[in-house]
Amino acid sequence: PPSPAPPPVVAEPLSRADRRKKRNKQQSKQHKKKQKLTSEPRPFDNLTRKHAQGTSQITSSFDAASSSTATTGYVGQRRDDPPKTFELSELVGPHSRYKFELRAWNGKSRVVFVDSSSRVIGVGVSLPANDATWADVHREAAEALEEARGRLDLKKGDNIHRRGCFPA
Repeated sequence: PPSPAPPPVVAEPLSRADRRKKRNKQQSKQHKKKQKLTSEPRPFDNLTRKHAQGTSQITSSFDAASSSTATTGYVGQRRDDPPKTFELSELVGPHSRYKFELRAWNGKSRVVFVDSSSRVIGVGVSLPANDATWADVHREAAEALEEARGRLDLKKGDNIHRRGCFPA
């Protein structure tokens, strides 16, 4: 004979405090979700003040809100055709299709690139002030990379991918 079915489990009703806690948690989640969708991320004021001192700013007519973004800061679009390498004359100058402006930079001063809504879209970072070891750090890093080059094992498809034509 089949065994009898177990008796149904009756959940005890939540207390008033538990109901309020559950409701507040749901409201908080909904509020955070709404805030995330409607608010524009802003950098921390302290960091902005600290790192923006002594920087020059270059404003672009580009609107970053119109482009694809991801939390990683990179969204690659897959393409079937090989990427094009541009000559400088194709990018800047009076006959350029893109009408970019070439700016000189000494590599010693910091520069911030912002879009039409003052969102930071790029940064030219300078050498650290008063750091006599900076050149040594870079030389040692270059030597370590060069020394490791012989142990690099690349497969056929490792040189071309959505981030560019270089090994990854």
